[in-house]
Amino acid sequence: MTVIVKSSILAAKKLNYTMFASATANTLTPVVFIHGLGSSQNFYHHIASKLTSETGRSCLLFDNEGAARSPLTEAKLDVAGMASNALGLLRELAIEQCILVGHSMGGMLVNYLLAHEPALFRGAVLVGPVHPTKTVGGIFGARIASVLEANSMFTMANTVPFKALGNRATSLHRSFVRELLLAQPIEGYAANCRVIQHAGENLEEKFVEWYKCIKHPVLILQGEQDLSAPWANCVEIIAQNVENVAVTKMPRIGHWHCIEACDEVYTAISAFVQKL
Repeated sequence: MTVIVKSSILAAKKLNYTMFASATANTLTPVVFIHGLGSSQNFYHHIASKLTSETGRSCLLFDNEGAARSPLTEAKLDVAGMASNALGLLRELAIEQCILVGHSMGGMLVNYLLAHEPALFRGAVLVGPVHPTKTVGGIFGARIASVLEANSMFTMANTVPFKALGNRATSLHRSFVRELLLAQPIEGYAANCRVIQHAGENLEEKFVEWYKCIKHPVLILQGEQDLSAPWANCVEIIAQNVENVAVTKMPRIGHWHCIEACDEVYTAISAFVQKL
């Protein structure tokens, strides 16, 4: 199957995106991938390109505002603003309905979208999703101060790859994560941290209410060694409150699932979307 790859920039907010599409038109619901904090669309590149080449299903990747190649246009980002960005991209590309995949903070955004615009989505895969709490908000407030004071991403790049991956991770995996972090603009990274901080400090109870509104089929992929989005008091809260949810736990995997276990993640996503 021939795959058409288009990389461009959203007119309204300058979001950098890549679309994988089959050379022959099909009626399969496309998949839209939303990355997490300190990451980029390339977190999903292998999985999305393989999904299109093997199933013919179109896949859309994009860099969140302030991350990687998408410039920061709003100093005070929040989850509603990031959701608006995603919806704007769907409108510009004439995507009327899709399946969502969200990692980490991207999983938090996916849950917000499912609860607020349910008719636009067929289902979702949450990969190590964040549940915002006041404790998490405080952690990210301190991280913002640290990054801005240092005026550098080196501390994050020299810490996260060695603390946030599981013991299956190779040196190459850790190097990939390090490069993703070093590719983040400092102000953009801080602004994305504020999305989690704001949600934790102001929306913890609201998110639980929103989980209960979600009726779509949802698959959660949970790394058993994930310390950034652990099962206890985080992912379990999502799983307990979303009605139609299945959970797959991944042994020896940390928080960067699509890098640490790309083939297993691909298999899980592919099987899930083909049922919808």
